[in-house]
Amino acid sequence: MATIRKRAKKDGSFSYYAEIRIKRDGEVVHRESKTWPKKKLAEHWGTKREAELNEPGVLDDILSGQSTTSRMLVSQLIDEYIAAVYPLRPWQKTKSAVLEQLKHSEFGALVASEVLAADIIDHCRGWGAGPSTTMQHVQYIKSVFSVAEELFRVPVKMDEVDKAHQVMSRLKIIGSSEDRERRPTIEEINRLVGLAWKKRMALKGGNRKYRGVLMPMDKIIAFAMFSSRRQGEIVRLTRSGTDFQNKRVLVPDMKHPTKKIGNDVWVSVPEEAWRVLMSVPEIEGEDRYFPNSSRSVGTRFNTLLKEAGLFGEDNLWFHDLRHECTSWLFERDGWQGERWGVSRVAAVTGHRDWNSLRRYTQVDRIEPYNKWENWEWLDRVCEN
Repeated sequence: MATIRKRAKKDGSFSYYAEIRIKRDGEVVHRESKTWPKKKLAEHWGTKREAELNEPGVLDDILSGQSTTSRMLVSQLIDEYIAAVYPLRPWQKTKSAVLEQLKHSEFGALVASEVLAADIIDHCRGWGAGPSTTMQHVQYIKSVFSVAEELFRVPVKMDEVDKAHQVMSRLKIIGSSEDRERRPTIEEINRLVGLAWKKRMALKGGNRKYRGVLMPMDKIIAFAMFSSRRQGEIVRLTRSGTDFQNKRVLVPDMKHPTKKIGNDVWVSVPEEAWRVLMSVPEIEGEDRYFPNSSRSVGTRFNTLLKEAGLFGEDNLWFHDLRHECTSWLFERDGWQGERWGVSRVAAVTGHRDWNSLRRYTQVDRIEPYNKWENWEWLDRVCEN
């Protein structure tokens, strides 16, 4: 029986250390251990792994040095995959996070060569996420299993992975994210930005060093809405990566379906967004305009929604600001002689084709107009 030990971590949470010891003639001849975030997972792994070790010939093979990779666990296979593939084709944090989730799930405790379609389906149904998020799990399981035999000599059943994918697609357990058509109203943005501006002014008055510690959410929200930049992109923009003459910024590692690292793209910045960006005070020793983390921006945005009374079933997402910018630019095509065709809008958003740009476009009116003409908060946002 595996021994489970509860261990306290520095952050106050707990992990569970499972250890298996096998004795022969009173002496320990084999030992295995693994740490899990939940006691149930530790117990499940211990029971399953002990049963595997008790199968005829398995332990003898290990002790004689003749063990094969046919008994490798999914979690171990994922570790091998990360060690071998990441240095060759680095990926973004999202994939790393999902792989860690897979490793520490009950699915991670399965023997990789014995995984069936039902195991993958059980994992995905039990995870409880939406179709788009669950699709990520399937995609990354496929990524790992597709190279298992050739790179690590692990005889996985790829046809079972394909079966699971097909079944879950038919049952709508997995699927692409639904196109979202939500655009913020002027009233919503006024309340959000107004609240953020008041907080910034209050901090400015009470802290002489506010420039170095403050997250100027009024500027961040306004800049996102007028530039179409994602929150992760905003916090990576730098002064050294700015073309001041042509009003462009370099977006490092812009999101791309296949090119995950090194997709650095120059994008145009509309006049309203440029005004906001140029109003951001410089911080000594800091090249970034907004030296914050993407997660902090998202958390603060949701906090503002709640404080402004805008948090509910159909509340805004930060990403809706990107939709707003794209639609706003197309609506301005022909307004006061301006021209905003696909190529010019794409130069702002960074999209490479109309098909991908189209899902971000929800035009309110047929006739040209500027929804944010004479917006009352723009001048105040640009104050320091």
